[in-house]
Amino acid sequence: MGLFAVSALICGLIGLLLGQSKNRQVEGLFLGLLLGVIGLIIVVCLSPKEEGAESFSLFRVVMTLAVIGLGGYLVVQFMVRRAEQQEEVAMESPAPKVEAATPPPRAMMTPRPTPDPFAVARSIERKYGTQR
Repeated sequence: MGLFAVSALICGLIGLLLGQSKNRQVEGLFLGLLLGVIGLIIVVCLSPKEEGAESFSLFRVVMTLAVIGLGGYLVVQFMVRRAEQQEEVAMESPAPKVEAATPPPRAMMTPRPTPDPFAVARSIERKYGTQR
């Protein structure tokens, strides 16, 4: 994050200097800040602005950026405080009781014994007799 911010500021300052020669300081600053090296290439390709055209003062641009930055800071602080309040409420309220699941009846857990095949054959012999 720090390297990105430093490179954005450097590109913004270079864009400001490049735009100064074409009377486009504000465009150079913003294009350099937002687009980096691609913004610098765009500033180089821009045509010079005529002297009579309306231009922004650098002070106005800096003040606008300061207001936007302050607004962003306040929004972030609000969100952090709100998250802390929600955590406090969650800590204060007791956790819902979760009842343990009742185990299934014992009859369902034990498998039915398989009959002994020899016992089945003997019972059939006794019932029907032997056929030889």
